[in-house]
Amino acid sequence: MKKLSINPNTFHKNYHILKKKWEKSSNICIGIGKFSVEQLNDLCLFLLNKEDDEFALDVLSELLENENVTIDICKEVFRKGNIACKVAVCLRNNLDDALKSTCLESDIMEVREHYRQKNNHK
Repeated sequence: MKKLSINPNTFHKNYHILKKKWEKSSNICIGIGKFSVEQLNDLCLFLLNKEDDEFALDVLSELLENENVTIDICKEVFRKGNIACKVAVCLRNNLDDALKSTCLESDIMEVREHYRQKNNHK
């Protein structure tokens, strides 16, 4: 499996090149480099502006594993993102009460189930 490295210093400049590599490969994973909190949140906002871009959403779902992504960005990702993004938000440990309710009451079964399984809800 190939690894597509997401580096904070070059991602914006190389976005379209990385996207093409991702689109052309059926066997590729995304590796997230080290980001400062500011770089991480800036990149999330950059990707949120690329709605309906599967590559952006895939990178975004990977970035959400980092607990330094702000709750406000998580809420926006849940609102605009695909199922993978919504699940990534709901699997986080630092959700506020509003996001917990959003995950638990989601219209999307996969999102609800992942949240319930992680948090032992029935």
